Amino acid sequence: MILNTNDPGQQFVRLALSINTYMPGYVSEYWGDKELKTEIENNPVPLEELINAIDEFRVCTEVDTDQLRKEYLLAHADAFEIIARELLGETIPFEKFLPTTTGIPHEPINEENIAQLKDLINDIAVEKGCKPYELYIAQIVKPSDIIPHITSNIRKIQPTIETAIQTQTPGSFTINTVKEAPWGAFNHHMAPYTSVIEVNETLKVDELDLLYLLIHEALGGHHTELSLKDHLYTEEKRFEHSLVCVFSPQSFISEGIAESACEIFDVISSKNETETLFLYFNQLYNMMQYNAVFKIHQEKWTQEQVRSYFEQGDFFEENDIDATVRFVFDPIWGRYGAWYYAAKRLVLKKYNMAEDKKLFLTRLYTQPVIAKSL
Repeated sequence: MILNTNDPGQQFVRLALSINTYMPGYVSEYWGDKELKTEIENNPVPLEELINAIDEFRVCTEVDTDQLRKEYLLAHADAFEIIARELLGETIPFEKFLPTTTGIPHEPINEENIAQLKDLINDIAVEKGCKPYELYIAQIVKPSDIIPHITSNIRKIQPTIETAIQTQTPGSFTINTVKEAPWGAFNHHMAPYTSVIEVNETLKVDELDLLYLLIHEALGGHHTELSLKDHLYTEEKRFEHSLVCVFSPQSFISEGIAESACEIFDVISSKNETETLFLYFNQLYNMMQYNAVFKIHQEKWTQEQVRSYFEQGDFFEENDIDATVRFVFDPIWGRYGAWYYAAKRLVLKKYNMAEDKKLFLTRLYTQPVIAKSL
């Protein structure tokens, strides 16, 4: 036995942390047993044995009597194998990588749909006599005001979200500011029911940006979801819920929850022109980033072509385009650029189709969910 245990949850952790040894950053968050983590890091599954170890994991998982858990674990086995084969030197086509790691098939967006959204934004810009991206330059929040502003928003929106999902978010989170980070904000789930949210104060952010980041990373988003699912680890000893793996069916659903939460809980909707424009720009950026990733991997677009794609029509500032080009061309992590739009589209679609929306949200936030079973 390669994995030294018959427990599928512990096998999951051993595989994920072993992969992380060869692909640092694959496990983006870990809040499980520290001694187990140290043991695995000191003695990971050898790279050449990973495929056999994943097959061993599949066999063990097949005897699990919980159908939802079985589907969850087997979907991750497929995702683990894709990553393992890349680490072993195989070239995995993007057309295979994306559906295997997310759990569902994907297609590029029709550019006509993107053009229609641009027209909506451009009509408002023409009316106001400015370039489209200038519509988005609002009152920038000073770095010293970021924490007070977020704290005020927490008091306003927490009751709304907890009423919608019919439960209080267990545990707590703290918020810190950092400088020169490669992201706008990040949720570090440090221990069961406990998160630290970091906000990059060097980025220009307005009030809606901060509200969106708070929802995405904390209330309604990553902290709420991970904390509500922590009972699966702390009470039911399902070790697979003690970590987050990038490029996995779990993280795909997690991004879908975080991206759609503002609209599901009606925190940012189309109540006024400012919010409408925020949603338009957010949607436009995610759609174009999604398509750019496809064009890079399917049509072999260059950095110059992607830059030109985002420059057309003056919808984005130059520094935002620079950051996007750097991200989507990262040889490993750039593929994640296709996740945000696709994940949000899936979760919103399923939510809108659900007859009992409260029941849907309860399942989404408290049970092991993958795209196939959503």
